[in-house]
Amino acid sequence: MTRTLQALPVADAICSPGRQVIFPERGDHELLWGSDLKEALLSQCTRVNFGVAPPHQDIMPVGDETLRGAHLAERLAEHIGPQRLPFDKMWFEGTWPGRIGDWVPRAQEVAVYTSTSMRDRTTGRSTLITGEFALTLFFLMTDGSIARFPVAVLMRADAEGIPQRIRYASYSDAGSTNEQDRAAMGMVLPTLWAIGLMNCRNVKTQEIHRPSIKTKKMRRARNTGALSYHTIVLPRQRGEGGGGHIPTGRTRLHMVRGHFATYTRDAPLFGKHTGTFWKPWHLAGSPDAGVVESDYKLDASRRG
Repeated sequence: MTRTLQALPVADAICSPGRQVIFPERGDHELLWGSDLKEALLSQCTRVNFGVAPPHQDIMPVGDETLRGAHLAERLAEHIGPQRLPFDKMWFEGTWPGRIGDWVPRAQEVAVYTSTSMRDRTTGRSTLITGEFALTLFFLMTDGSIARFPVAVLMRADAEGIPQRIRYASYSDAGSTNEQDRAAMGMVLPTLWAIGLMNCRNVKTQEIHRPSIKTKKMRRARNTGALSYHTIVLPRQRGEGGGGHIPTGRTRLHMVRGHFATYTRDAPLFGKHTGTFWKPWHLAGSPDAGVVESDYKLDASRRG
């Protein structure tokens, strides 16, 4: 069966009539609906589809899932780029690498809500998170409901956007488990990568306006027209095959994956540009020294 990829599958589900929203820590005594979530949260966000995220292991080095605090932030810094939210409230979706159900059972799509404030469990009021922003996960489940993950990830960065500390906040008074913290961290990695891209000087965004969706089985159109979103436009290397120059050097010819590169006043790009840039993939090394071959496999379950 061919799977059709949507730009904002979780947001579209929230906008569908009669969609139930589950907050696990609240139990069954408080019933919420997609329309409530749209009005209170989704409609206030700047929405982003980040496209196809890189594999999990390209963002988080193997073994770092167990690290916490400043150590994790330091190790991730070069892989996720500057962490400054372009807007106070944002909603991220995209093609997540791997199978979401392997991380959260019965989940089929994921979205991440980012905000510079969080709701206090005691007072119910939103409070500003000084120097931090929170990333909260929402899943489209196999039964069609929307479920909020019980743990949020909090990112602290300095004025330049360099990650300083990562911690976890539970929506439940009972706190969170190590497994929940690990799942939350792993699931927000593509969003952190996307935020880093949006802080690069050579990366642009493009706003997409969508018409309302209506099918023969629907009496009224699903109100997605108001849910415009932004896409991330990455720079391209000049020349064929992603490289704009003839590879040279003493190392074997190999492919360098796209990565963040930060230039300072002491070492500016081309002698004048400073800031963080996204460097697309390119070839490096010399074919005279040999060739490094790499195999890449597509996950058929994530194709359209």
